Amino acid sequence: MFYKELKPYLNRAKTVTKLNQLLEREKEQINLCGLNKSAKSLFVAHIFSQTRKDVILATLDDTDAENFRDDLHILLGENKVCHFPNYEVLPYEQRSPHFSRILPRIETLYKALYSKSNVYIISIQEFLRYINNPQNFSDLIYNLILGEEYNLTELISDLVNMGYKYKPSIEQVGDISKRGGIFDIFVPNNHYPFRIEFCGNIIESIRQFSVATQVSFKKDINEIQIQPMRELSIKNINKDIPSYFQDKIDDDLFYEGIEQDVPLLIKESVPFISYFDQKWTIAKRPILIFDEFSKLSVKIKQIKEEVVKHYENILKRKKRELIVPPEKLFADESFLDKIKAESHLIFLNRGYTKICEHTVYVPVKTQACFGGKIDILEDRISALLRENYQIFIQSDNKIQSKRLEEIVPSYDDRVRYNTGVFCNGFQFEEAKLAIFTDHEIFSRYRMSRRIYRFSPEQSLPDYESLKLNDYIVHIDYGIGIYRGLKVLKINGNEVEMIVIGYANNDKVYVPTNQLNLVTKFVANDGVVPEINRIGDSGWSRLKNKVRKNIEEIAQDLVELYAKRKVQKGYAFDKDTEWQKNLEASFIYQETPDQERVSQEIKNDMESLIPMDRLICGDVGFGKTELAVRAAFKAVLNGKQVAILVPTTVLAEQHFITFSERLADYPIVIDMLSRFKAKSRQNQIVENLKNGLIDIIIGTHRLLSNDIKFNELGLLIIDEEQRFGVNHKEKLKKKIY
Repeated sequence: MFYKELKPYLNRAKTVTKLNQLLEREKEQINLCGLNKSAKSLFVAHIFSQTRKDVILATLDDTDAENFRDDLHILLGENKVCHFPNYEVLPYEQRSPHFSRILPRIETLYKALYSKSNVYIISIQEFLRYINNPQNFSDLIYNLILGEEYNLTELISDLVNMGYKYKPSIEQVGDISKRGGIFDIFVPNNHYPFRIEFCGNIIESIRQFSVATQVSFKKDINEIQIQPMRELSIKNINKDIPSYFQDKIDDDLFYEGIEQDVPLLIKESVPFISYFDQKWTIAKRPILIFDEFSKLSVKIKQIKEEVVKHYENILKRKKRELIVPPEKLFADESFLDKIKAESHLIFLNRGYTKICEHTVYVPVKTQACFGGKIDILEDRISALLRENYQIFIQSDNKIQSKRLEEIVPSYDDRVRYNTGVFCNGFQFEEAKLAIFTDHEIFSRYRMSRRIYRFSPEQSLPDYESLKLNDYIVHIDYGIGIYRGLKVLKINGNEVEMIVIGYANNDKVYVPTNQLNLVTKFVANDGVVPEINRIGDSGWSRLKNKVRKNIEEIAQDLVELYAKRKVQKGYAFDKDTEWQKNLEASFIYQETPDQERVSQEIKNDMESLIPMDRLICGDVGFGKTELAVRAAFKAVLNGKQVAILVPTTVLAEQHFITFSERLADYPIVIDMLSRFKAKSRQNQIVENLKNGLIDIIIGTHRLLSNDIKFNELGLLIIDEEQRFGVNHKEKLKKKIY
């Protein structure tokens, strides 16, 4: 937790001493001024640490809430910070929020009721919204204990009413399944589902298991806690609701937009802060923090106006009793006035304002952006060190931090490097504390942290990407047509199968856990394959023919690669400062695979053995960035780079990407395709031959006989599967 490291420096400041004294007084209102975004986060962390009470932080919108969340995760750790996200659905819109919004809300409500002190971050809209009451919500928490007795039928019914879905087998979070005395459930915030074995009504065993293999793990579990998949249960709903709502529930338990109708469906709906009523004593009263209260006041009026506008529009086409009135959807100003009067209240403001009796002005300066100019950064650090500052330089990850240590000259312990980056850096003169962030050093966007709510085990199976009547290939039976899913009973167990149709109306059933035997048919657009016949030798003959062709091609390749192996290649130099600067300017966090492959490529390039490497990865996994770095390394060594792509569109995309990434360096990049004017093509070919182009990006035009390089050192082929072996080998021979 970064806050512990910063606390000794904070305590140097007189303003912090004054704040600490005010925090000791109950129901005191404090106005903290002069703070920028991340300095606000630091003071929220300090208030929480100093008081050890729940802190509720209300922000202008969900974007601000997420920024506070990211900063406070770094300062306090993720377990102590709860974000109650917006629904991202307009008032009265008959649409339910995504589960990525619902599940963290449920987790936050649970912690508000049962956990010790935390920081809760919430937009002002959700702070005012009426939601299910704490008593109803607490009834949705189930504990299943080994050796205890439970009515499994009633349990399943309750779970369905809480938003769980009954399935033949577990696939994803929120699924439940029963086979005899075995009950499976995938509870949110767990990496793996649970398998519970009953003997009668007694739990005999609780274990986790893998969705992919359906195999249970050996470790026994004594107790599990089940949280709901929705914020309310169907059991919470009033018996005397209008038939309009009852019909919708009968048709679909959790119909689209049910969250908007909560105030009409249950006896009592309450604002979020009501979940702290049981803690509402002098000793445990939460501290309420408003960020930029003047802006919040304007936002509250906007929310009210928007809700009233939507309400009046809906009244034109819907009965009044079927619409939640605005005053029941969101709390009004009187509620806010009451909360302000009863709470230990703190206001956070960037500028100086007089909101309440006690104002603490904290002189904080926002760090400037350096545009990647390390010499200016060095001058700034040196100046601060002369004034006895403690300096922290933050990076997104360890690799980035290490790069910065290599780029920035060595200092003593007064300059420290940390993993985890704030929204912005700042300079707190009283505390002699300065924080620099890598995204401000390089003048680039800060990478928004992605909060993962699901593990790989929780992802949907691949067959869900298939559409009815898609062509698919079974390794043993050949090309068929996807006919959908079907559940069959095998040895008393229900097994989900995908159905593949073949010629003569034959069918093959493949269990969903054997999808490794099936692939989607891939061919050029417009190609319609011939459907195979079950029992016919045609598929076997085709496989044998392909196998023979592969063996012939493999023999040719073995000979070619043997020659390359013994041939002495060019060993590129080790990374230069420019290379390190380029990689440090990458705005996204590298995945472990990206880091590993990047280093492997460098090792290959720095070896005397010619590199021949295949990089596989899905869209968005960072393959292009690896290509940029490799190309840059080659150009810095005086070599040319050719990038072969299958389409003009892709060539243009790469041209834009490479141009943007390498804009700060004296590198000439050009693009060649058959769609360019003949005169322009001739000019590019001539420039390429004379070494005036460093990186050339092109389509099949690069395979033409007139293409000559001055000193080609690296060939990159994108979507290589769309080029024939002969195409690729023809270009490779241009290097050797």
